[in-house]
Amino acid sequence: TQKHDTMNENLIRLLPLHVRPEGDEDPYFMTGEFFSYTSLPGCREWMRRWFKAAFSDEFIFTGVPGDLLYATNQLRLLLYALHLLQAKPIKKPNTVKEENREPLQGAKSRGEVVFKFLSLNEITHPLSVVQEFFSFKDLEAWLQTLSLWEEAALSKTSITELQESDELLPIMEHLYKITEAAWVICVSAD
Repeated sequence: TQKHDTMNENLIRLLPLHVRPEGDEDPYFMTGEFFSYTSLPGCREWMRRWFKAAFSDEFIFTGVPGDLLYATNQLRLLLYALHLLQAKPIKKPNTVKEENREPLQGAKSRGEVVFKFLSLNEITHPLSVVQEFFSFKDLEAWLQTLSLWEEAALSKTSITELQESDELLPIMEHLYKITEAAWVICVSAD
């Protein structure tokens, strides 16, 4: 476990000082903390506004810029928690608990829970989404990507000038999917 502790210390160094987790680094707890800050629909709405502002070559972000910075920092912590969850042995089940599976699937098919990006298979196996997310980019690259998008949203520079154009839509899709998967992990870990 010393190797694991060293890996965590190196990962924490990637996070800005004001975003680093305090105390217990239980990824399930950290994921729950993210959703104590916002709901899943609230997160998606915030990301929609963030993406819209990032694509604009004008400053159009509606709201307080500090709110965007705070929300992006919360997303950084969520990605760190999910990276920990993927990287270390899982203490909790890899899939949604049986008693939560039917309500989640039924809600998806009825359109009650607002899953817009996850398939039924991904809903019942949310860690597969986490693995796919970190296969697309590692944690360090994701943190750099968040910084670029944050900069674009809070400036008159469009993200199209800062990021490879063929990555723009996959980045948005991965971010939407990872937050939905994180919500499922949060609900199923209770």
